[in-house]
Amino acid sequence: MADVAWRVAPPASRAQLVTTHTPAYVDAALGGGLSKAAVRATGFPWSPAGAVRATASTGGTVAAALGVLAGGGGGGLRGTWRGGRTTRTRTGGRVGFCVFNDIAVATRVVQAVHPAAAARVLIIDLDVHAGDGTAALFPPPPGHVAGTPLRRGTPAAPSVTTLSLHGAHNWPPIKPPSTVDLPMPDGATDADVLSALAAAIPRAVAAANPTLIFYQAGVDALAADTLGRLAMTPAGLRRRNRLVYCTALAAGVPLVVTMGGGYTRPVDASVAAHVDVYLDARAALREVPPPAGWGG
Repeated sequence: MADVAWRVAPPASRAQLVTTHTPAYVDAALGGGLSKAAVRATGFPWSPAGAVRATASTGGTVAAALGVLAGGGGGGLRGTWRGGRTTRTRTGGRVGFCVFNDIAVATRVVQAVHPAAAARVLIIDLDVHAGDGTAALFPPPPGHVAGTPLRRGTPAAPSVTTLSLHGAHNWPPIKPPSTVDLPMPDGATDADVLSALAAAIPRAVAAANPTLIFYQAGVDALAADTLGRLAMTPAGLRRRNRLVYCTALAAGVPLVVTMGGGYTRPVDASVAAHVDVYLDARAALREVPPPAGWGG
């Protein structure tokens, strides 16, 4: 991928982290002061290196979001190799699979730095585990019919819309409602998933009218995944990626791409699918050129 510009992102700062997580939790997570129960909830043993990794992962997503809105070398699409796997936690870190919610932190940072450019954010979370952290942090407005997109101009509509396609019977057992939820049965195939997304994503984009999209591109929907419980193929995942990219490109909305879960054994199939996420982004940019001035 010689035509792609690679940058090392700075770690997320404490000021950025406390936009989303409580100061007490951030300080404990960075300094080793988490309780045993809190450490178990993150899913990782605490270590100084782990704390560095958590800030680096979040910093990558923050940098990608700031970069895509500021324009420059990445045009209207940027991604990170580290972020995205951490959308499962609540503000106090009580739910597992992450230390800090990188997409939520990035959303709040860019809304503070670029309030107009990030006025309306759409988070498309396609990991098989429901995006309970972002759903809890950015809930739909009172009275919203769960799973349906908000109508454009809805009074008191939130500045962040969440769409989560996930395994209906997969973890976590309690799933706070996203703006749009697409729960899939065990064994859902390419046709099942792509049909649901083909209907939901364009509707969500039209309704939310986003000025920025985050795409959490989990690859744990593969049939070979040990935790996914769905039955997608690598080709199906690539069609899923292209659907997201082409919808964003056609709408002229800047896009931030992050990684998600992937748990095949051996891990080679997950690694290949993660690579496809970014190869597909490059291919989509060549196939569907963005409008003039897009992402600037």
